[in-house]
Amino acid sequence: MTITVAGHKINVASFDEHFTCEQCDEIRTQIRKKFTPAEMTEELTKLSQKSTRTHNIINYYTRELLWDVKSEKYPLSMNDCLDSDDFLRHIKGQVDNDLYKISSNPKFSHFTLAQRMLQLLKLEGKNMRVAGNYPINSVKNVLSQHKGKNKVYYDYSCGWGNRLLGSMVSDFEYLGTDPNHKLVEKLKMMYNNFKQIKGSAKADIRCQGSEIVVPEWKNKVDIAFSSPPYFDLEDYQYGNQSIKDRNYTRWLEEYWKPTVINIKLYLKEDGLFLLNIKNTKEHALLDDMKKIAISCGFYYHYSDVLKTPTRPNVVARAGKISSDEEILVFSTLDVLDKSEATIKRLEEIEQAKIVDFNNRQKYYEEVYARHQEEIRIKKEYEDSLVTVDTNEWKKTIKSMKKYKKRKRVKAVPPSKQ
Repeated sequence: MTITVAGHKINVASFDEHFTCEQCDEIRTQIRKKFTPAEMTEELTKLSQKSTRTHNIINYYTRELLWDVKSEKYPLSMNDCLDSDDFLRHIKGQVDNDLYKISSNPKFSHFTLAQRMLQLLKLEGKNMRVAGNYPINSVKNVLSQHKGKNKVYYDYSCGWGNRLLGSMVSDFEYLGTDPNHKLVEKLKMMYNNFKQIKGSAKADIRCQGSEIVVPEWKNKVDIAFSSPPYFDLEDYQYGNQSIKDRNYTRWLEEYWKPTVINIKLYLKEDGLFLLNIKNTKEHALLDDMKKIAISCGFYYHYSDVLKTPTRPNVVARAGKISSDEEILVFSTLDVLDKSEATIKRLEEIEQAKIVDFNNRQKYYEEVYARHQEEIRIKKEYEDSLVTVDTNEWKKTIKSMKKYKKRKRVKAVPPSKQ
């Protein structure tokens, strides 16, 4: 059937028409429930004591803005879907049909209906895609390789708060730029509350694009690291976004190139420039942005890997594929003076490549062995057609059943030949 959500018509296979407006309102209220200031402060306190949980903090400060994100490819935001009774009835139908095993999976057995529907909303992936928040552990791991006194970190695309939090708990001074005025306001509130808990925290967050220079940051930054916009993949709705009135070529020239030039201006002589990006089906973002960085005077040294979980809906549609992204490391020095932590990390990367190669070799060997076994069983079956010995034929069929998902021939009893 077809439903209309925020002016967009979408076809749905699952739909619970008996789910009332009152029930939709109740689910909507439960999903949008905001954590209290006390719960947020408790998590901030634990974070300052080396915890890595930020769910309550993000929920309190930036989740509402995160759920406003949409794009040309994904025309609906999370808030659009929550506002629609029909879309909630569609999600309720998916829960009833046990899509992605949300209902039958023991992991979700203690979930309420609202929690199960929220999980499916996050996995919708066709008309709506929830913007991801950067893993705080990844931020801490990157910064831990460059620790020292009075270190300064520049985040050239602020995101939803985890890079700010990761910087403050890692004892870095945080510099950030983002054109989303509503987001910047929330991040400043987050910083001020954290500073009350940890007085040594420092941050300077500017409401502007990274392509606009900040003269007072010249030669101040030890490490510039962020995950910039993937061109038009996401529209953050507020502020003068980098994609506004720009095609891909203009975006690279008018947003990314000035950003790189500014980063070079901000970095100390031995500072590092890190870029977390990957190519998409539409654009060779990694390749093009890397070329521009090199053309602006940076040397590319190596790539680290950002491990990200593959969404269950992606696995269901395309099989088990990797959603990992690269973190490219640049500097203005042609030879990188690597710290012990960096050298150790490079060794880990090389070891991971070896393990990955061995795993792939093992997989190919298993596929080849299965193929050879199928050939053997097929030949055994064809040989069995020569005789009418029913017992021998039954043995062959029994053997073939182990590979029924891969068999290429249909077994016919001798009595029916």
